[in-house]
Amino acid sequence: MISVIIPVYNTASYLSECLDSVLLQTYKEYEVILIDDGSTDNSLEICSKYQRLYNNFSVYSQENSGQNAAVINGIKHSKGEYICFVDSDDWVEPSMLERLLDSAKKHNADCVICRTCRDNEVDKPSQLYMKREYYDRQLMIENIFPSLFCNLSGYEDTSVSNSRIAKLFKADIIQKIIPYMDFTVRHGEDSLLSKPYILACDNICFINDVLYHYRRNNGSISCNTKGYFDESIKVVSILKKASSELSSFDFNDQFQAMTINAGLYLYHQVIHQNKIGLELYDKIKKLCLDDRIISGKCPQKSNRYAQAEAKALNKRRTLVLFFLAIGRKLISN
Repeated sequence: MISVIIPVYNTASYLSECLDSVLLQTYKEYEVILIDDGSTDNSLEICSKYQRLYNNFSVYSQENSGQNAAVINGIKHSKGEYICFVDSDDWVEPSMLERLLDSAKKHNADCVICRTCRDNEVDKPSQLYMKREYYDRQLMIENIFPSLFCNLSGYEDTSVSNSRIAKLFKADIIQKIIPYMDFTVRHGEDSLLSKPYILACDNICFINDVLYHYRRNNGSISCNTKGYFDESIKVVSILKKASSELSSFDFNDQFQAMTINAGLYLYHQVIHQNKIGLELYDKIKKLCLDDRIISGKCPQKSNRYAQAEAKALNKRRTLVLFFLAIGRKLISN
């Protein structure tokens, strides 16, 4: 059986569409676990309606505690051999569960991943990084691990997305990952499940078809940037611990580059929020003095200006970053 866990928070406008797409699954041996994370709209009422109508739906309500707390709560209530996560404002193809499970059984795979697309943009699917259908542990070490946390080339996404969606997990392995899922983290929280889980896998499979549709709305956590830098650094620390306990692969360059990328994000926020002057310079200087940003191998960027900023931050060149900031502000005006 597959346990489909759906964290719910204020998505009443989209929730029925999501749940109806799960009901249309061609594979029928599944349960749906709805975790309402303290919604203030009528999401909980919608969940309760589906629970009354369908015996395989269960609803649990908690005070607002964040996505990871809801996910952990769902895992604790799950009964399936496999677990799949769906966001409550998204929807899935009718064949998703069947195809994920068929691939898992065919290869005895610990994880199966399919492609996603935004809304109905099936002609613009998520980036295809994996070139094979099946990767054993050695192939993972050679092809997946070198860009699991950060792609140092900068021209592609990481080898496996941070997201927990569009993946089929084994329940017994997920239990081992729960200690890394800090429920206080609100930015990058998915990576605290997906990346340690991949480290714990002996093999993974990939389906080169869009089976999952995600919706981007401006009120979601993924669109909220407050506190991003501090939480990004916290995520790096947790992932370092996970990697040291679950793998012998050297991820240090990737973790260092992640801190540079987090610092660049904060740098761009500082530019956006401050006028050209001494205050802007002082805030850039403070950023350069932050020892949580680790100098080392500089991540590659897709354009020369961004690359110059990355190199300057990596070398702690406050004055260079200040002049680059002036350039960005002049270009934007």
